[in-house]
Amino acid sequence: MRVLIAEGTYCTLLDFADCCVFIDRDFNDTLKDRRARGRDLEDAFTNIILEREHHYIREHKSRARFVVSTDGSVDER
Repeated sequence: MRVLIAEGTYCTLLDFADCCVFIDRDFNDTLKDRRARGRDLEDAFTNIILEREHHYIREHKSRARFVVSTDGSVDER
C-alpha cells in the first residue's frame, strides 16, 4: 500500500485524495493559536483576510470523510 499525506488549507480540493480530514475550528481558535506562536505581525488587514478565508474554508467541511472537533472527537461521515 502506498500512502501520501498532504497537509494544508486547501487539500480537500485535491481530486486524487481518497480520504480528507477537516479540523473544525473557527476564526477565533485559529487567531488564538497564531498569536501564541507569534506567527505573524497582527494587523487589521491580515485579520480581515484570515476571517474571509475562514468562511470560504468552512465550505470544505462537506468534502471531508472525517471531521475533528476542537475537543478532539472525530466524526466519520
